[in-house]
Amino acid sequence: MILSSQCSYASLPKYSKKLKENVAQDYLNKGISLEGLDIRYNIRSKSTLRQWIIQYTKGKKNKSHEPEVSIVNTKKTTLEERIEIVKYCLDHNITCKEASEKFNLKYSQLYSWIQKYKEHGEDGLIDGRGKGKPQSIMTPEEELNARIKVLEERNKYLEMENEVLKKEEEIERQLMKEKSGKKHRTKRSNH
Repeated sequence: MILSSQCSYASLPKYSKKLKENVAQDYLNKGISLEGLDIRYNIRSKSTLRQWIIQYTKGKKNKSHEPEVSIVNTKKTTLEERIEIVKYCLDHNITCKEASEKFNLKYSQLYSWIQKYKEHGEDGLIDGRGKGKPQSIMTPEEELNARIKVLEERNKYLEMENEVLKKEEEIERQLMKEKSGKKHRTKRSNH
């Protein structure tokens, strides 16, 4: 157990404000994923990267840097609404900042939709929370990994089912032994 007097925060890395801004700008403006930022900046904590992006988009940045972002609560949208909003942005060639204000959306959310739409079309805007990515936008490697996961889960289920059947057989044998033991005792007691 580490005593509190032994804890030292001096060993934790300190990151400059400029580095944090660069990370957020790469995410928002260049569409670099958290994994890509992890590799580019050698920062292993995705939660740290997310926090920097959130702080940046909430205006806790140097105001001289673009894009200026307004604070907006998350808004629930349907697939049709997301498609309509993204098409409007692309057709009218407006910035994410202008569109986020017009549609009362978070800048980062709108930016993400546009990137997904550009890469995968309308299927990229499907809300897959809790369901994973739609198969239509998976890379061949992601499809294989998903298939492997399904097979592993199936294998796990069959192994558990097999264990239950073995246990059931064991219980039946035990009951049969107990039953036959009672018969022998009753026969002996009757003699």
